[in-house]
Amino acid sequence: MFAPRFRLLLITTLSVVVAGAWAETKQNVVSHDSRFADQAARLQRQGWSFDLIFSELCRTALANVEANPKLQLHDQIRSVFGGLWLWMSRGGNAHIQGRHDWAFHFIGGGAFEGYWDVGRSAALTKEQLDAKNPHNRFDKDDLAATLLGARWMELATRSDPAQARRWVELWATRQLTIERSLPPLRYGQMPKGERASAETIAAIRRDIDAAFHLPN
Repeated sequence: MFAPRFRLLLITTLSVVVAGAWAETKQNVVSHDSRFADQAARLQRQGWSFDLIFSELCRTALANVEANPKLQLHDQIRSVFGGLWLWMSRGGNAHIQGRHDWAFHFIGGGAFEGYWDVGRSAALTKEQLDAKNPHNRFDKDDLAATLLGARWMELATRSDPAQARRWVELWATRQLTIERSLPPLRYGQMPKGERASAETIAAIRRDIDAAFHLPN
């Protein structure tokens, strides 16, 4: 019961932040997004974990760019996250640190940051709305998971091209992985009706930036 309800809540909340933007973007990206979604679904049927699927999709993005000079790596990486979002919305079974919802947050943060530069603001908006819901709470771990996805995408799309490529290569070759390279999410939840302070949110953001950084 929890997973479908979570998907609906997360999709609805994040959509408030980017209403109308998808209509302007989808014609250029939907084909690549769908291909990555199909690849993720195929690998899942073969028994691959999200950790392995993520690495393989990064590897595919690099291979696509090598095979077609008209493609840009930053666009391919956006489509990786767009494809993962489609896959999860269709029943993809990804987990981060044992949590299905954290995988959704991570993927959503990356997708919304990549396409509309709102991964961070969407993360905060989602939790602020949850704090107003009598049946939910401001979850600092959910916030951190979404910020991790946004930070990942930021490094892959807004860095110097050589550094951005190196960032993707580290994940494609499994020098960095979902299972080993994400910091433990242990921030906890706020009491019902309360929001995290600006200082707490800033501290979480500093932790995320320290955990994900470009190689020297």
